[in-house]
Amino acid sequence: MDGYLISSLKVSKICLLSSALVLFAAGCAPVSNKPDISKLIKSSIEARAAGHEDLAANDLKEAYENLPASGTPGRVEAINQLYVPTLDLAADLRKSGRLSLSNTMYDKAIEIESECTIGGRASAKHLKRETEEVFEAEERIITTAGTSSAEKARTKALQHETESLERRVLTDDPKPLEAEALKHLDVIRNSFGIASFQYVDAVRVTGEVLVKLNKAQSAVRILEVDSRQLSEPKLEIMKTGDIDAVQDLYFQIPLKSELAYLQIKTGQLDEAEKNARKSCELAKYVGGTMKSRLAVAQLTLASVLNVKGDKEGALRLLKETLPLLKEEKLGKDSERCKMMVEQIEKAQTGK
Repeated sequence: MDGYLISSLKVSKICLLSSALVLFAAGCAPVSNKPDISKLIKSSIEARAAGHEDLAANDLKEAYENLPASGTPGRVEAINQLYVPTLDLAADLRKSGRLSLSNTMYDKAIEIESECTIGGRASAKHLKRETEEVFEAEERIITTAGTSSAEKARTKALQHETESLERRVLTDDPKPLEAEALKHLDVIRNSFGIASFQYVDAVRVTGEVLVKLNKAQSAVRILEVDSRQLSEPKLEIMKTGDIDAVQDLYFQIPLKSELAYLQIKTGQLDEAEKNARKSCELAKYVGGTMKSRLAVAQLTLASVLNVKGDKEGALRLLKETLPLLKEEKLGKDSERCKMMVEQIEKAQTGK
């Protein structure tokens, strides 16, 4: 009996020792602190939605760094989760004018593109190439102004004349300004063409003069006739490499918006909505330096919706547009946007 007890005690001690060794080994084993890729992707999507593009990019970069190794379980699933959010962020960065970071995200997507099994997915290589072409075209357009001293001096003088007319519209009798504004617009048209920043400014000021004289329809006709000289505003143009057609598309953005504004004055609301939406579509596609144009186009579209009775749609768009107007330092338009928000909300509450 005593021998049996001794043997049992020995066995128990051995079992306890073995258990202790197992627990010790488990405690000493390295604990995996590898981030959860799904959580990183979710965090990135939330950051992007809140406008925090850098945080969104950092989350995705960390997710890429922690992808399972090639050939290991879970890699393809993780790649499929990562691919689309990466392209979405790259597209947003392009619209914000952040070409370098946009290209970085496209490069990340290109790294995993061949392993992605999502059906009908967009090509990261194609999207990156398209983005680079858009920015190259934009840079060429911005730098096409004359470079000689004489050209610069003349451009500056004509711009000063446009600015002077704009100031006088606010204070002077518009009747004497009509002939002066129309003559100035003709000079601008002949000097720089329709697809120019100078024309955009001059036709806007001329429109203001005519609106004050209750001749908004005349302003509409001027803009409609002049716009026919430009290529049709189709997004496919961006892929053609035709610099003149691409330039026309860029200037269709503010001109369509201005035409919509004038058509509100003449009561052509369906046409106004159509032109405002087209301006927004083009500005969103181009992105970059067109952010200010997008803000103005959205404000015009909100004005159309408001006049047509879609108060909820107008209010949503106004609240979306106000931060963009402030970011682009468009003070006058920011005040107009804020005032419209207050008016609609006041009407809704009945106060």
